[in-house]
Amino acid sequence: MRPYLARMMLWRISPHHSLFRIFPPLILPLRPLGAEHRFFHYFCLMDTKEEIIRQFEAQTAPFSPGTHKELANILVRFNLAKGDLFLREGEICKYYSIVAQGMIRLFYNKNGRDLTEHFSYEKGIFVSLESYFRQTPSYLMIEALEPSIIYSFPHDQFQNLMRTNHEVEHMYCKMLENSF
Repeated sequence: MRPYLARMMLWRISPHHSLFRIFPPLILPLRPLGAEHRFFHYFCLMDTKEEIIRQFEAQTAPFSPGTHKELANILVRFNLAKGDLFLREGEICKYYSIVAQGMIRLFYNKNGRDLTEHFSYEKGIFVSLESYFRQTPSYLMIEALEPSIIYSFPHDQFQNLMRTNHEVEHMYCKMLENSF
């Protein structure tokens, strides 16, 4: 087996399956299994911390290998089931996150109605901005719309790293710029 195949996982899904529509950049058609099957083989790259750091880097600023390692050390993975709340109204947002798999919704309640502010899916960054940057209670709620894997930078560890690493400080500035 080739080494690069060890970092991939095999999926059997139909082109009509919802995963095919949600994750087209990750799914690569390989070959039909046979005329009797309506399914195809697909290879789907697994997300590693290093890959997630590269996704943050692509959306903010380039990092040195040392900064990559420091950021990977503080990155936290969360597995969310459909309907799980990652952040509840009134809680302080402690994570700046990116979706590796799945779909996330940011919403708030107004007069008894849920109003959606933002959807994030694969490679999408999400955060309750005011709550994260000011460390105040959030009016937003963050919910997984389907089983999801997210990677997050904890606020306190990220702030400590920012004080000692200028590349991370620059990333923080870019995060702020991209937020508005």
